[in-house]
Amino acid sequence: MDTITNIIGAYGERSVAQTTQNVVNTLKTLGSLRGYKGPKVRNQYELDASRRKYSHFASAAYQTDVDHLKGYTLDRNISTDQFKVFTKDGEKKLVLACRGSAVAKDFLVSDVQITRGMEAQQMKELRKFYETLQNQYGDYSKVGVGHSLSGLSISRLQAETDGFTKVMAYNPGSSPYGGDEYQQYLKESFGARGVNVTIKEGDIVSAPMLRYAKNLQVIGGKGSIKDTLSHHFMSNFVPNEHIKKISDLMEKHGVDDRADIIHELHQKKKSDESLEKRHDVLKQKLEGGAALGIDEGTYLGSGGWHNTYNPSPNSLTTWVDPQGKKHKVPGVGAKIYLSKQKGIMYTFGKNNEFIPLVGSLKQKAEALKKAKNYNFGPAVIYSDEHSPPEKGVAAVPALGGQGLDFVDVTSPGKWMGALVGLDKGQLGGDGIKFLEGTKSKHGFVGNGMSNPFEKIQNTINDRVSDVGLSVAEWLGHNAFALYTTGLEVAADAFSLGTASLVIQGANQLASATGLSDLAQAQIDRLIPDVRHEDMNNLKNIFRNAKDYETGTEDAFLSGSGYPDPRYIKDDRIPWRIDQLNKDWSTLRNKAGTIGLSPEEEQRMYALHPHKVEDLTSQEAQVKKLDELGKKYNFMSTAFDETKKLKTADTKAKKVGLESVTKQKYDTLRHNMIPPGDGHVNSYSNSYYKEQTQNVIDDLNNTVKTKMAEAPQMMKKFEENALGLNDEATKKFLETIAPKEEYNKHFSFHVDFNKQGVDTSHDTAHFKQYQKDMLKAYKTESGTYTTPNVDSLAKEDKFFYKRYLEKNKGIPEQKYVKTNYFHGRQETFQDLQKQEHEMRAEIPKKAIVVF
Repeated sequence: MDTITNIIGAYGERSVAQTTQNVVNTLKTLGSLRGYKGPKVRNQYELDASRRKYSHFASAAYQTDVDHLKGYTLDRNISTDQFKVFTKDGEKKLVLACRGSAVAKDFLVSDVQITRGMEAQQMKELRKFYETLQNQYGDYSKVGVGHSLSGLSISRLQAETDGFTKVMAYNPGSSPYGGDEYQQYLKESFGARGVNVTIKEGDIVSAPMLRYAKNLQVIGGKGSIKDTLSHHFMSNFVPNEHIKKISDLMEKHGVDDRADIIHELHQKKKSDESLEKRHDVLKQKLEGGAALGIDEGTYLGSGGWHNTYNPSPNSLTTWVDPQGKKHKVPGVGAKIYLSKQKGIMYTFGKNNEFIPLVGSLKQKAEALKKAKNYNFGPAVIYSDEHSPPEKGVAAVPALGGQGLDFVDVTSPGKWMGALVGLDKGQLGGDGIKFLEGTKSKHGFVGNGMSNPFEKIQNTINDRVSDVGLSVAEWLGHNAFALYTTGLEVAADAFSLGTASLVIQGANQLASATGLSDLAQAQIDRLIPDVRHEDMNNLKNIFRNAKDYETGTEDAFLSGSGYPDPRYIKDDRIPWRIDQLNKDWSTLRNKAGTIGLSPEEEQRMYALHPHKVEDLTSQEAQVKKLDELGKKYNFMSTAFDETKKLKTADTKAKKVGLESVTKQKYDTLRHNMIPPGDGHVNSYSNSYYKEQTQNVIDDLNNTVKTKMAEAPQMMKKFEENALGLNDEATKKFLETIAPKEEYNKHFSFHVDFNKQGVDTSHDTAHFKQYQKDMLKAYKTESGTYTTPNVDSLAKEDKFFYKRYLEKNKGIPEQKYVKTNYFHGRQETFQDLQKQEHEMRAEIPKKAIVVF
């Protein structure tokens, strides 16, 4: 779209007021163009999958030679130069791909109409084509796509027909002109159901409709005003697999301004072969190796070998040379922790995740690349015996590439020694410049190895093979980067095997290549040097590390063991803090199941992980981590046990047995959160568990006892209701239910637990017979009262009811029915008379109430 021509054309046949408003709207559009503050993605590779997929169709709308795309086939019978129809193979699906501005009619008619706030000629043509499409593919599921001019047209068609499952509009055309009526036209178009708008930030053509798009994704990177036209191209949205590899590589290494770089690569339209080469060069620059064969000049004993680093700005440290000049040099790269007791090495990733360094040499090298700050500078090896470490060493290729030297990096001066190594004689001159990346096209270069597990690598333009070096020299500098790996004898570039395999491989290679005796002697000399780097030597690398300290203002620190925090910094501490935060979250969840009081919340907050994070000294952090680690472990057990006790105490209160649990529950709950400062209280984890179990056992035993006492409780209740403690009642039982009457009717009884049992001499059965008869008599006389359960104590009431529920299904032994006297009035009245006479003769005794 010719933006300048369109804007000029927009002023034709307009009033002064309208022209003024158009100018104001233009300025507002430019403001939106340069000041968009909404969410963005960095390049087309971060767009959602659907936008990436259909960008290929929007691009294909401009092409004439695309017959197959993403499983769809072009229907050439219905398609036109403007509107292409792709149908899904074997399914009733199609994509309508509309072309943006490409021919004179588009630029001079449709684009000018849009710029003036009018409906475009293409829109009228699209409506007619849609009728043809519906006649042939009416029952198909449709997706509409379009770029620029057609991005507006396809969106407007969706607003009018709702005929597409979705519409994908890329940098759709729009205009700030046309008054309220045209702005409403845009609003309806880009706010329609299923319309998805994708815009490249900085594109002036689509800027006017930014506020109308409901489903919008913006690719960031507005660049400068001169880039406005390039931001409009369809190439901003169509992914390229080769550029994606470059994008992923830069993403992995956190390259700044990668959005602008990706944009530029798409605009340059390089060949796939060119893009692949760019990827390889960039990968080498970003990742490098343990050592690269870079000729940085002739330094003492250098052999041309140095390491490349790609530090971030905040990883650079300041070094002051003997002349007082300050230099920015690489800081610590990956950190390797060596556990001699456990026989392993490990590191930590960018998110403080634990990464073990195990397996073969190659596996260790790959694992180390995941470490935090990898290749920002030399890797540092620490003993994990102390936290923070007391001493660190860096691996430096020994003279001629024969094995490794371990160099002390305790102080700033020693750190510079590790970076410079045997090139220290050049300090103050050119020898220091390459450390700052001011001389080398490769950036920062030094001797300390960024990956001591990786074999030496060559750059693409390395000339080692062209300078006539002997085979032995080539092996010494390249293939046989022989050194100890930390827990295994060094491996060679061919077999990654042990020293014995290295010797065999060297001898075989020597025979195959016909090396001279001199060259063979050089190989033989190389092998023994490496074989001395065994486990015994490894265990002493910290004690026997070489001192390459340069002459600096902090040279007085040499030998003092002073750990400079810039180089002796413990990554285990942030990892432990992360673990502490996870443990804190777990504890908070456990505390939530208990329900802490405000006072308990305050006490627990005194143990928050920020107590570690707020400390500035790593020594203080380690001390606090050790303290909180013990307290968290204690609280984890205490919360678990307290939850059990809370459950037991709640149940105890429900049945009136809180006296069994309350005191111990309150005591243990008070001690479940240790004090904020000082040691863990005297209650150990095992003691907590023991006390909790004791309380639960006491409660269970009490419950069993109460349940066992329930039958006796029932018996006393019944006796109380029948008045069996009254002497007159006891005498009356002999009259109302004599033994001979029982024997007469029930001497041979069928019990519900036994079959055909003689019960004539069974006192319990006889007494039950007497109680039944007395209950029937009192019921008839209206003097029987049902036992009052509510008069019981809370705990007795619960277990009495529980006993009744438990025995509800067991048939009760009955000798006399409650309504026994209902049809025996004469007998009943006679008994009443006898009872009255007995009570007159026997003084009434007080009834003992249960």
